[in-house]
Amino acid sequence: MRDNAIRVVTGLLLAVAAGHAPAAPLPGAAAAPPGGADPAGRAQLDAAGLSYEIDADGDFKLVYELDGDRSQVVYVRSAVEPWGGLRVREILSPGYRAEGPDIPCRVALRMLEHGGRARLGGWVRDGRIGIFVVKLDADTPGDRLVDAIEFAAHAADELEREFTGSKDEF
Repeated sequence: MRDNAIRVVTGLLLAVAAGHAPAAPLPGAAAAPPGGADPAGRAQLDAAGLSYEIDADGDFKLVYELDGDRSQVVYVRSAVEPWGGLRVREILSPGYRAEGPDIPCRVALRMLEHGGRARLGGWVRDGRIGIFVVKLDADTPGDRLVDAIEFAAHAADELEREFTGSKDEF
């Protein structure tokens, strides 16, 4: 099992480094509800007292204020992905933008290392952007949703600071 996991991670790393990782949603991925933002997601965020905007995709966009005059953008997806009896919602926070068309190998390796040590979530690639993603039960209570949003914001900003210094793009 360990050898298989190593082969999978190595293959994913090589695909990311070569620029061949899929930037499009996986087949069967759920889209945002027709007509915009998910009412259940809106209710969770409202109950938690969080301020947000709804983007063009119907996702919830939050700007989380961090220490040191930094901020971090976090998206709570409206789309809910089914898996067996689970309903999974994603929390996304971009933390790296490559200068060229691909994320450099050293950055991809650091993202894998960082994600492997994270208590929640890990890194994915969407084109030139590295995004920290937390996946959790879509029915997670508001206080726990806030915890996951805060975790994603801090994790993404940690690597953004590591690679860009004082630049605060996201």
